[in-house]
Amino acid sequence: MSEETRQIEGDEVLIEALGRGATQIEAAALAGVCTRTVSRRLDDPTFARRVAAYRDSILETGAARLGDLIARATSTLAELLSDDHPPQIRLGASRAVLDAALKLRETALLEKRIANLEGKASQ
Repeated sequence: MSEETRQIEGDEVLIEALGRGATQIEAAALAGVCTRTVSRRLDDPTFARRVAAYRDSILETGAARLGDLIARATSTLAELLSDDHPPQIRLGASRAVLDAALKLRETALLEKRIANLEGKASQ
């Protein structure tokens, strides 16, 4: 195996490990390199962008999976609010719905304020 092939394979291991949140020490151990090599690779802007892109793809996948679960969670909360359940269960479900609604409203307001500030800053 050539030196270049070993570096490419080592880079892939490092990118995956670092993208998944491993420390430099953990990533070095997984790739079979020293921590100085990891640090030197991270100083390379192209390599650092590849790590960031890998991390972003993981986050996007996770966000999509969470999006799929939101409908199920909402249905579960709606079912728990029915009179078929004891008051304590309905109260807990009500709190969860209200908490989520308040957080959603707060996020929407913050997004609007940020958009307004960005609009003013770009003028």
